[in-house]
Amino acid sequence: MVRRLPRAAPDSPARGTAAEGRARRSAEAVSGLQKQMPGFSIDHALAFYRMWNFRQAYLDRMAEGLRRAGLPKADPFAAQPDLQR
Repeated sequence: MVRRLPRAAPDSPARGTAAEGRARRSAEAVSGLQKQMPGFSIDHALAFYRMWNFRQAYLDRMAEGLRRAGLPKADPFAAQPDLQR
């Protein structure tokens, strides 16, 4: 007999707490990235992955995740990051 684990309701506190934790970790990761590579943006990430011929569907999902994490799309006035480090 297979026992199923109970599923959390979509509005359960556990789900909200997990989402808040991921959002906090994502914001911390973006902050660390911006300290290491000032000016880095979603456009820079996409340019790098396009160089390796990733599929557009993957790039779209990645860009959306980076946007949700707080990485800017592009800042034309920011210094360009040194991608050669």
